[in-house]
Amino acid sequence: MKKIIRYTVLICLLLLYCYKGLAQNYGGNPRLQALLNTKDSIAVEKEISKMLKSNDEEGYLLAVQYYDRKNQRAKAEALVEEAITKYPKGRFSFVRAGNTLVGEKNPKAKEALLVKMIKRFPNKKSDVGMYYYDVVASYAQAENLEKSKKWYANFQSDDMYRYLATGYVAEVMKKNGEDPEEFLKNEIAEATDRIRRAEQIKSTVVGLQLKRAWNKREAGDNAAALEIIQRAYDLNERRGNNLLNSYAIIQADNGNYDKALPILTSTVKKGQSDDLVMEYLKKSYEKVNENGYEKFLGAIEAKMIDSIKTHLDKIFIDTKAPSYKVTDSEGNTLTSEDLMGKVLVIDFWATWCGPCKKSFPAMKKALKKYEKDLDVQFLFVHTFERDEAPLAAAQEYLDKNDYDFPLYMDYQNKETRLNPMAVAFEVNAIPTKVIIDPNGQIRFRIAGFSGGENSAVAEISAMIAMAKEAAQIKTP
Repeated sequence: MKKIIRYTVLICLLLLYCYKGLAQNYGGNPRLQALLNTKDSIAVEKEISKMLKSNDEEGYLLAVQYYDRKNQRAKAEALVEEAITKYPKGRFSFVRAGNTLVGEKNPKAKEALLVKMIKRFPNKKSDVGMYYYDVVASYAQAENLEKSKKWYANFQSDDMYRYLATGYVAEVMKKNGEDPEEFLKNEIAEATDRIRRAEQIKSTVVGLQLKRAWNKREAGDNAAALEIIQRAYDLNERRGNNLLNSYAIIQADNGNYDKALPILTSTVKKGQSDDLVMEYLKKSYEKVNENGYEKFLGAIEAKMIDSIKTHLDKIFIDTKAPSYKVTDSEGNTLTSEDLMGKVLVIDFWATWCGPCKKSFPAMKKALKKYEKDLDVQFLFVHTFERDEAPLAAAQEYLDKNDYDFPLYMDYQNKETRLNPMAVAFEVNAIPTKVIIDPNGQIRFRIAGFSGGENSAVAEISAMIAMAKEAAQIKTP
């Protein structure tokens, strides 16, 4: 089995490569490339030893990157620790402190860590934006408006993370009964003015315009919503599904059904629809055409399903599922042998995983669809926990959001610090869904979530059907 790096060190390295553009320089640094191209390992070690003896932390950075590229992770980890000791106020130490902050779940504790970072690294003022963002987002999720506003005010005006945090502040303002319209309007104006100098802010501005337009729509001001979202639509030539669908819905709200229909039709064909899109597709079609909606819908959904099946044929696998144990929410242990004879839909997730939670409305629909099928069993396996009480956190999230999911826990091994079931199934990212046929053969392993509720349900349904069919053929 492949060696797995300790979680904290891995995150430290990943953030370090992103820090101040290091990800871009990772493969283009001429000194690093020279080391990588040198075939004489003794000469390389001498050069690295020389670099490490200098008083420049850059030498440690190059050495860590070199050993990481050469898959000599133990050496890379050791040098990270050595650099932190040698340069207590340097890059590695700064990133380690930041990782500790990001890993903390309690907003008040995060805030205390940020205060310490600011005092400890006074020369890093331009680099703490991502941590301000993390604290703002954490307090916003806890619905603490006062603290969210306080830390938002600490952003430098040109910090990209300021605009990423704007949506969180607007949301908590709304939850606390404050109208975020003026706040969003002013921040959008400020950010838009900077687009000419900072192209990367554009997508964030579009997202904020979208939020502002949707707020206007919910308030019943469809004309204002259209005016705002039209600016977002015109601003961004690479339009994502969320912008396109919102644009079409708001166009329909304003009676422009002919503009909404082709966008919504394309959304359904691509499998990116949800209940609201389907509602507006029907409304728009019937306003533009006299009849024939059911035939029209059947045709475009057939294209979506054909596309799904074509994709699934390409990723269909035939791998023996590993032996495993998993604990249900009552503390009972189930084994792979206990679950034989059914199609298993295993959804690996965690409370901190945004895409996992975005997939849950679709998973709720899929679970409802198969609730009477005794040959299909869903396992929502919470893994990669970050909470001190992961079961309580997972159950609280499900209860709060009305998800009556069969919850199972893949607890981290205290000695290895690994999650056994995730390791057994080679899960490296979440959400990951694994489909196992009744004979115990893995048929599908899919990571991520594309965002289309109806296509996700159709995809899961197709995978279950294909797993059932495959089980009818005896595995050699």
